[in-house]
Amino acid sequence: MTIREALTRSINTIAFQTFKKMGSETALSYLDKMKFSSLSYADNTAPAISLGGFTNGVTINNMCRGYATIANNGQMSSRTCLVKVDHETKGNIYTAPELDDSQTQVFSSDTAFIMQDLLQGRLQKDLEPDTELITVIRSTPVKQERPTVIRMPGSVDLVHIIQLLCG
Repeated sequence: MTIREALTRSINTIAFQTFKKMGSETALSYLDKMKFSSLSYADNTAPAISLGGFTNGVTINNMCRGYATIANNGQMSSRTCLVKVDHETKGNIYTAPELDDSQTQVFSSDTAFIMQDLLQGRLQKDLEPDTELITVIRSTPVKQERPTVIRMPGSVDLVHIIQLLCG
């Protein structure tokens, strides 16, 4: 069975086999680069993490950062939608880092492209045959060689998409 088919059909044994070949140290290093905040020392030896079985779970912010890294061609940005926060009496209490200072290359743009393609297959599986599709071209602060294009049902909302991608 291919990884594409396994992802589309949610076949967890393929994820587990891929994790075993990669090894927990390598797999966790990617999550560490993406600053997954809920990782525990106990996760280092737990094969269940290949199926999402983390000791402390993961946060919505972690999941969004992971998918954003895929969409940004493998570059993780620690920036958020906040640019600056000023306190009424204390003045500036937060200023976002410069773009160049906030980015980390987690994996190659080729790997990100393949993952984007695989994840689109997952969305296509959940579409009804006559569903009208829209195309979304993400605008990101990351210089892209090719734009991120995601085709999805015209009536789908963002919450549904995140639920599909997060399992």
